[in-house]
Order: sequence, then structure tokens, then C-alpha cells
Amino acid sequence: MTTFTKGQQIIIDRSFTISIGSFDTGDVAIISNFTGQFVMLSSAKKSKRLRKVKRKFKSNLSITGDKEFDTFNFRFMTNTRTQELIDMLKNG
Repeated sequence: MTTFTKGQQIIIDRSFTISIGSFDTGDVAIISNFTGQFVMLSSAKKSKRLRKVKRKFKSNLSITGDKEFDTFNFRFMTNTRTQELIDMLKNG
């Protein structure tokens, strides 16, 4: 089992990086390698991988309710769930 550390960055591929929270390893975000910013939830409309992630990890998504600013930020992720997220992004 993989153990993640606070502030860790995991490069998935040329498109995405997973960022582990700097205060809590249960906070996880998907970062775009092209922009260096959080990936917006609206991107799921264009990406099959992100649609699958959104569907599977819906209960962990931290959503503000404002569609313009909602991003792929997850809360209360265990190491197992984080590894599932990484595998899903790597393998599509």
C-alpha cells in the first residue's frame, strides 16, 4: 500500500498532476499540467477520464455550489481511495 505525504505532487501524465494537501493527506486535487491550475469540474464534459472520476468520487468532491469556480478538489480521501484515483487517471 502506498503512503502519501503532505504536499506531495504526483505526475500522472502530460495532462494531470495529483496534489496531496499540505495540511491533511485526505485533501487531494487534480492540477492541469498545461495551466498549473486546479482542473474545473466543467472539464468533465470534454474528458471521458474526468467524467469517470467525477462519477466514482462524487461523495468526496468538495463543491461550493458555484459552477464557475467548482474544481476537482476532494476531501476525506484515504490512501486507498487516492490510489484508486491515480490508477483511474492513468488508465482512463
